[in-house]
Amino acid sequence: MSKRLRSLATVLVLGLVYVILHYVTVGSSSFTFGEEDELGFRRLSAGQITANASPLFGLPTGRETGRVEVIGPVCQALYGDAAIENTTIPVAVFSDVNCPLCRVQYFELMEMKHRKADEVKLVFHEWPIFGEGSVKAAQAILAAEAMGSKEPIQNRLMASPFSANDAYLRELSGGVGLDPDRFLAIASGHEVQRQLDRSRALAQHFVMIGTPVVIIGKTVVEGYLDITSIEQLIELEKDRRATFTC
Repeated sequence: MSKRLRSLATVLVLGLVYVILHYVTVGSSSFTFGEEDELGFRRLSAGQITANASPLFGLPTGRETGRVEVIGPVCQALYGDAAIENTTIPVAVFSDVNCPLCRVQYFELMEMKHRKADEVKLVFHEWPIFGEGSVKAAQAILAAEAMGSKEPIQNRLMASPFSANDAYLRELSGGVGLDPDRFLAIASGHEVQRQLDRSRALAQHFVMIGTPVVIIGKTVVEGYLDITSIEQLIELEKDRRATFTC
């Protein structure tokens, strides 16, 4: 073999080694996971998190102490129907509209949702932990979902500089074609509160201390994580999907 061919072969081998090492590093070693719990969930501390000053805020009057229990299997409470699908990776998002990092992550996740609709199923959990305005906004998002207009309402709340109150929500709902009276009635109703209680129970189950938190399959990501890394985790979770049971 000529010297030139040997040099070319060396370059090709080194290039192949680089590609393999790069894949391994990006695909797994770049993440440091905690040990799996009894249900197979593992934790990843990602970065900045907006801590909850009072972990009991938002509980209805008379329930400020004690633990809200998750009703039924954790995965079902976490993902709903997405927990039993085999064609997509379920991603649960815990956020508060008054958490700046949640706002950034929300729009990144929504862009990914539309781009990867066949691969990923987003499930949002409203976890209002930063005051009465957060509670009002969370109730509004869930009411809008019940009325079939969740995305436009959630988009506006996530981009709005205003704290949610009844007057603002009345104007907001009317602006997207909803009946404001019915909208506010649903927002303050039992079903919306039940969903908020369930999300709080899940937050307690996973010992969350603030927002945002994203659970990708069975990987709990605490704090803001860039969308590129989230998509890498989704790829890793595809290999674990076959054992996705709770």
